[in-house]
This record gives sequence, structure tokens and C-alpha cells, in this order.
Amino acid sequence: MRQQLSTVVDYVKRYGDNNFWRQPFNDVDSLILAMICYASLELTPFAKIRNFNCTIEELGELADAKKLTWPLWSRERGEALISAAADSRRYGDVLMHHYRRQIDGDVETQFVAITFTINTDMGYVDVVTFQGTDDTMVGWKEDFNMMFERHLPAQVSAARYLNEIASLSDNKLIVTGHSKGGNLAVYSSMKCSRHVRKRIMTVYDHDGPGFLPRTFTALERIGVAGKIHKIVPESAFFGLLLESKPSNIKVVKSDARSILQHDGMSWLVDGDQFATADDVTGVSHYVARSIRRWLGEISPEQRQKFVDITFDILSKSRQSTLPGFKHYLAKNLSNILKDFRESDPAVKQVVTDTLKLLARSSWLEVKDTVRRRFDKQK
Repeated sequence: MRQQLSTVVDYVKRYGDNNFWRQPFNDVDSLILAMICYASLELTPFAKIRNFNCTIEELGELADAKKLTWPLWSRERGEALISAAADSRRYGDVLMHHYRRQIDGDVETQFVAITFTINTDMGYVDVVTFQGTDDTMVGWKEDFNMMFERHLPAQVSAARYLNEIASLSDNKLIVTGHSKGGNLAVYSSMKCSRHVRKRIMTVYDHDGPGFLPRTFTALERIGVAGKIHKIVPESAFFGLLLESKPSNIKVVKSDARSILQHDGMSWLVDGDQFATADDVTGVSHYVARSIRRWLGEISPEQRQKFVDITFDILSKSRQSTLPGFKHYLAKNLSNILKDFRESDPAVKQVVTDTLKLLARSSWLEVKDTVRRRFDKQK
């Protein structure tokens, strides 16, 4: 009889008595640590004492799990995950150390990382973990900057951080992250020093966006590309962005709908592995191809102008977080649209032309999709 699909919280509860000797580290474990990386560790001694360290069990004693989970998409599941992990044998003894956090509006960067050290049958392994985008406007602006900039401040910081952790011991390395954190995991693994790259066992990219062409050299890809495990949900959006030729992607099932499947806490588990699907949905393929076509028709300079102009207008809300901006948007949508209409003619033209190109790309993709389906039926 086929086992019923469960959540990652259920996975922790079911296999929590198995240490990493008895049950080797896998891709579900890598997502769980990537989710714990979202915890608001700035509310704990991690933010006050440089290189403070504690186990996940001790983290549960240092702070209320409910207070730690505000950056997660699902706070209720996040709280349950941290509590279950802290109470388990598998995760409770995992050491957390070298927490780094940088939120800087001037250089438009949001960077958070922490390292988990696990005890395995191969010895100690450092799991270098990067946080995805939080709910700050700075973090989302940096995400949009990926459309025209190859080396973001957070990416450079990630490579530096990985080199730093590698210099502390001879431990093997696993690198992981969710959303932008997955992008940082791949970037840091490609851009770290050659000696560090050799020590990396696996890189987990959980639904992270890709990269612009020529971000990496052929030499940087050697020895790393084959270690990258990219995992996306069926209704993937973020994980297909900027990917020119997606390959070697594991597609997992989720109990959420549409874009909300990006929340790793919604991904489903079958036994001790992710529940997989054959492919992402047709809508996901369509959106990804439309955006890639659009990016091919607009120069990096135009993309930068479009992003900068849009965020300049949105910054008038004086909101620094997405919840605050959503509240502002609900009350002031007409004023924001008015700002766009009354902006400088040149500015207005950039925004208008960019949106027209996006609409044109979407229409061309619709035609191509219809044609491909018609050809298959011949």
C-alpha cells in the first residue's frame, strides 16, 4: 500500500530518531536547514556575539520558535519545524555557527548565511546555508537587479563567506539555500577558490533563480556543475527565471497552489524522499519562456532603468517591508498609478516600452505554444 504523502514537518517527526550515520543526509534535509536559515536569529545572541554558536536544540531554548519565524511564508509550519527539529535526535545536536546578516539599502543587498555542522559516517560536514529573500523591499530590489547585473553584492558576499567557512577546518562541504539562497549557493560554489570547490560534495538549489549569460567561466563550472541538485515545485516560477536551458531538475509536489508553491514548507515528502512529478506545469513553461524571450529583446541598460524607475516610484510609500507596502498599496493604488502617468516623459516611455515588450513576448509565446500543440496532434 502506497504511503500517504506528508510535509517536511512530518518528515522531521517520523525520522527524528535517526542520526546522520543511520540515515544519510539527503535533499529533504538540505531544504529543512535552508528553511531554518530563515529564522530571525538577530533576536538571539547570534546578533550580539560574533561567531556565537549553539545546537538547534539549544536554539529552541534560547528563543520562542514563534518569534523566530516571521520571515517564513508559513509562520505556523515554520514554528512547528523549528520546534520539531529542536526536539529531535537527528537535528537537535546539529551545531549552528558563523551567522552573518547584512541588510543595506545603500548598496541594495540583503545577505544572510549560517553554517550547520553535522556528524556523518564520513566525519563532520559543514552545511553552508544561505537565506532566501526576506520581506524587506531591499531584498526584493536586489532580486530584480538580477535581470541586469551579473555579480550582486549578496553573491559576492556568499562566495567570500564560503571561503571563510572552508578556511576554518578540513571538513567536507555541502552548500544549500532556498529561493535567492539557492542562487547564492550555486554562485558561491562556482566563485569560491579552486581548493574549496574540490571539497564541496553537493550543492542544493531549492527553487532559486538562474543567472545571466557569461556569469561563470568554463573553468569555474568544472567540477561543480555535476554536483548541483536543482529542485523546483510543479508550479515553478522563480526557479525557472533566467535559466536558458533548464536541465537535471527534480520537480516536487506541493500542497499549495500556483506561485505559493515557492514556499518550501509546502513541498511534499514520500517516505524519506521528496514526492516527485514528471515535469513542471505547462503554465510554468509558458511564463519562463515568455520572460526569457522578453529579456532577449531588451538590453541590460533598459532593464536597469525599468527596475530603478519602478522601485523609485514605489519608494514614495516610505515602506521598508512587503507587508507594510501591501497595506499602503491597498489604500494608495490610484496615487501610484498617477505617479507613473505623470512621471517624466522619458521615464514614462521606458516603462511603457518595457511593458509593451513583455506583452508582445507573452503573445508570441502563446502563438508558439498553440503551434507546438497543433503540430503534436498532426
